[in-house]
Amino acid sequence: MKSINKFNKINFLIWGLALSSIVSLEVFVLGCTQEDNNMDNATVDSQKANLIALSYLELNNNQYVLKLSEANAISLGISKFDYNRMLTEVQKTNDFIIKSQADGIKVDINDPKCFNINTSNIRLKSDNELYAGSFTLPDDNSQVSFYGTVPSGMSKIQITSTIGCFLGGSTGFVYFAGQSIYYSATGFMGGSTTVTLPYSSGGIVTITGSTYCGNGGIVTITYLRN
Repeated sequence: MKSINKFNKINFLIWGLALSSIVSLEVFVLGCTQEDNNMDNATVDSQKANLIALSYLELNNNQYVLKLSEANAISLGISKFDYNRMLTEVQKTNDFIIKSQADGIKVDINDPKCFNINTSNIRLKSDNELYAGSFTLPDDNSQVSFYGTVPSGMSKIQITSTIGCFLGGSTGFVYFAGQSIYYSATGFMGGSTTVTLPYSSGGIVTITGSTYCGNGGIVTITYLRN
């Protein structure tokens, strides 16, 4: 009996050491897996996140849709904070469009598919356009003004906003020849619209603008011929 008990004790000791080794190995493997997951989930900055998510932004029936799940966003390097921010900005823009349309106000809704990241900031100026200047949009939705002189022969004004949000836009008025013309545009990181002037013989113009984007932005003014 004593020899049997001694044999059993040896067996238990061997199995105990083996089990201990397996547990240690599992802990090591899990530890490595956790570290790898942390590396895989490294996030990009907000600007890069906006560009990544652009591929998943669509326009359906004058409403923007971000067809990107939170899990997929994180796998692409977009932080949960930025993902939730984008959803909020999409909802805010859609609410703005709905309210404007309900009030009978025209909004130029820029389609994300028309945005080309490779050419958005690189344009060749033609003889039919003239850069007029730019002004900064505050981040508190307050309105600012731009003053300029439209040269003779220019009949339109292109107003392009570049804002610090994934999706948003700008609104304001163009005051020219005693008339006030309302403009509004939405799109990826801003929006663009064109205002037609009542005549093309030139004159003083005042352009106001504001944005509901909490990060503000910049509006660029360009005079256009027919």
